[in-house]
Amino acid sequence: MNIKKQLEDIMPFVMVLLMIYYGGPLFMNSERNSIIIMLAVMPAAAFLCAFFCGIRIGFRPLYLVSAAAAFLPEYWVCVGDWGALAFYLLMYVIIAALGLALGWGVSRAVKRMLDRR
Repeated sequence: MNIKKQLEDIMPFVMVLLMIYYGGPLFMNSERNSIIIMLAVMPAAAFLCAFFCGIRIGFRPLYLVSAAAAFLPEYWVCVGDWGALAFYLLMYVIIAALGLALGWGVSRAVKRMLDRR
């Protein structure tokens, strides 16, 4: 499968991920809210987005690369520390990989069960 087709497939999910990454800081008005949003809300949303991407189109490593590239400008938006950026970036990519793999696995399991009928 060529890169252009893969990009067309993952682009709606990457756009949702961009809304998550850059919509989350709009609600960070205190340190407590920032911690909750960056460590709970955004990872859960990134997991769900990757899970549905895995169900819909399967496991695409290009999605993980796009998720990492989409998060890099977050340094200038709200993080401001390269160490913290690396931590969050690694955390979000691992969570997205888990969601993608789990969604892909669920999709394959459901297809196998339906094929047995």
